[in-house]
Amino acid sequence: MNRRISVVIPARGEGDCLARLLQSLRPVPDVELIAAVPHDDEATASVAAHGGARVVRCAAGRGSQLAAGAAAAVGDILLFCHADTMPPPGWDAAVRTALAAPGAIGGAFRLRIGAAGAAYRVIETMANLRSRWARLPYGDQALFTTRAVYDAVGGFSPLPLMEDVDFVRRLGRRGQLALLEGEAVSSARRWERDGPLYGTLRNWTLMSLYFIGVSPVTLAGFYRR
Repeated sequence: MNRRISVVIPARGEGDCLARLLQSLRPVPDVELIAAVPHDDEATASVAAHGGARVVRCAAGRGSQLAAGAAAAVGDILLFCHADTMPPPGWDAAVRTALAAPGAIGGAFRLRIGAAGAAYRVIETMANLRSRWARLPYGDQALFTTRAVYDAVGGFSPLPLMEDVDFVRRLGRRGQLALLEGEAVSSARRWERDGPLYGTLRNWTLMSLYFIGVSPVTLAGFYRR
């Protein structure tokens, strides 16, 4: 129950978000903080080091950063948290309790978008239904698993997009993922930038193309455009 947790945070150009996240995580006992930062991002690396995280320099790309951070982690439990996502209070106890259950292999938290508005509540509801019924939580829900299971499924692949879906699908083949009741609060900045409707339709389109076999490299090009 008291196994050490390594929190792996992929960050690039997200100094303000990262500073707030580290400030909230630093007081939690028995937790290792790792920020995986691209080689060319000195500003974010400086924020991470000042915030008490161990900085791992690596190639850019969330899949590559998650893999590099996990490779450096020493904890028995791995929790992957985006720099703009805040786990709920008591997250560490909730994760340890979930992974102590017989046959537990990992899980995530419910999603909460950090902004007011009916559109965001609809997006949250749909995401949480997908997570509960399809057992397909995304990376902005603070995914977690044990080191043993992470290694057994091959860890994160260095994909430019869909790295979280690829990983969760492999996790799901080993057992049932837990969706915890606590809410991981994710920044609304992506939806505010693109608009809730466009952002949602784009994500659905990319996911559909991924499931019919379109390469994540090709999808990443679409996403950037």
